Amino acid sequence: ILHWYSGSASAARKAVAQGCYFSVNHRMLEHSAGVALLRGLPRDRLLTETDAPFTATADRPSRSADATMILATAASALGMEATELHNIVSANATHVLRFAGIPTIAER
Repeated sequence: ILHWYSGSASAARKAVAQGCYFSVNHRMLEHSAGVALLRGLPRDRLLTETDAPFTATADRPSRSADATMILATAASALGMEATELHNIVSANATHVLRFAGIPTIAER
């Protein structure tokens, strides 16, 4: 998982070919370069960040619950409904957890 990825599109394509996922946070979506990068990533490799210790949301440190806001902003940038992106990101997270041998809440 490439956390807060800010590299080039060509490097992202190489990372995708190697099986990498990309976590997205609200700071990435505040500028056109981050939005353009998001739009170039495969949907089946997107995750939301559940920690962003060096960022602030609404004048407070960012926290896991902010992932809902990230989904809404990212979905808008991608021209899709937040619910649809939520389902995609949830499926991606489940895949990553299974790969790591970690059961999801539903599987416990």
